Amino acid sequence: MMTNETGLAFGLATAGLPLIAVPDATVPALALPVPELAAALLETDDSLFVAAVVPLLVFNATAAASAPDAAGRLSGARRRTFEHLYTAACALRNYWRTRLTLTGITHDVPDLYSRGLDLPRPDDQYGELCLSAIAERFERGEAGLVMRGMRTMTDHLMDQAFGIAARGLIVAPAR
Repeated sequence: MMTNETGLAFGLATAGLPLIAVPDATVPALALPVPELAAALLETDDSLFVAAVVPLLVFNATAAASAPDAAGRLSGARRRTFEHLYTAACALRNYWRTRLTLTGITHDVPDLYSRGLDLPRPDDQYGELCLSAIAERFERGEAGLVMRGMRTMTDHLMDQAFGIAARGLIVAPAR
């Protein structure tokens, strides 16, 4: 399913992550359910939207829980990219565990793909080894789609998401 970029940006905002500005807030856009949103982000050719999968998985419990469903909607290079980005989200969850907990984000992003991708475990050295290996693969085009500067882009999106969480705009789900 292909969705326009305004719809994807609106979908991220509806999922609690207004990371990418919507060009015109009055443009009607259909918000995709979170499981479909994660897969739809991978179907665009814009690497910023593709990278937005990482904070979506880290900050949205529904996205993290429905990752296998999202992966099942993809094939080939896009699925391989999703598996790498999901593993990056898992590593970032370990890397930022304390900060995430302080902002009320406590859901888990379990390791589903690192072993099959032959990556370091996302919890080794707080995820740093895994993140470095994933960034190198993206730079070399070995992680599905080629994404130059993936680590910088993901760090930028995570910083934005933490800023949103600090302002209380991301609300942790009730237990």
